[in-house]
Amino acid sequence: FPVTIAALDYTQTKTRQAMIEVMRYWLQEAKVDGFRCDAACFVPVDFWEEARAVLDQTHPGVLLLAEAEDPPFLAKAFDLDYDWPLYHSLNRVVLEGKPATDLRKTWEASQARFPKGSRHLRFSDNHDQLRAVVRYGIDGAIAAQALMFTLDGVPLVYNGMEVGDATESMAPALFETRKIEWESVGCPPIRDLYRALIAFRKENKAITSGEVVWLENSRKDEVITFLRKKDGKEVLVAINLSNRPLVVSIPTTKPDEFRPVEFPGHLKKGVGTPTRLQLPGFGWSVMERKDLKT
Repeated sequence: FPVTIAALDYTQTKTRQAMIEVMRYWLQEAKVDGFRCDAACFVPVDFWEEARAVLDQTHPGVLLLAEAEDPPFLAKAFDLDYDWPLYHSLNRVVLEGKPATDLRKTWEASQARFPKGSRHLRFSDNHDQLRAVVRYGIDGAIAAQALMFTLDGVPLVYNGMEVGDATESMAPALFETRKIEWESVGCPPIRDLYRALIAFRKENKAITSGEVVWLENSRKDEVITFLRKKDGKEVLVAINLSNRPLVVSIPTTKPDEFRPVEFPGHLKKGVGTPTRLQLPGFGWSVMERKDLKT
């Protein structure tokens, strides 16, 4: 870290108490909802567990997000961590041409590694990396974010994503003001699309807290497909992570019961049913099962 950042000694009880009091101050005086703990993995996990126990007594429901990817941090201390493995897997698929199944394998490895019920921050854009629209192009960035909105965990909308902002955010720009062009001419209606996806997610328990069931498909090198299920509700998601149009078949029971969900601003729509779904390059489709018999 830069020499301007103090290396605190967390072996000292007074240091721990002082840091916890700082967190309590912000909760009490500024009424913040929680904390994103930068580089949390460089601070002993037992400090975070101690802090969590204290904060829960006075501010139950406080949210703690760890910039870390280590299972012990989600055992007792943090609600969420950053899903860096999935982020890197997405880059491998879109930028390096690895098969889309790499994402499923990465997700399954995380499930096996972390405590049951662990939740992760799903992100395609981050201040430490090149912007998604720079890496994938505008259509690829939207497809990647559609994945984050529909997978389990909590999706991150990084500042400016909703207008396709490509402004550099890595250091040294990280420490300088960079204006976002909120009314950029010629930009697709991403803001309307993301608002609709957020609303759909909020209203649909199958998306917010349902089971993830990965599905096979006929174009598994390019397309990822999965179901979200809860309380008799089923949502099927298909995302083409290549820039080539294709037709995919997704084996599932009673495919004709699925109907596409319409989102304003969704320009790269899939057309058809799971039996025969046409997807443009970086196209995607969200479908709900109707008249599901339980």
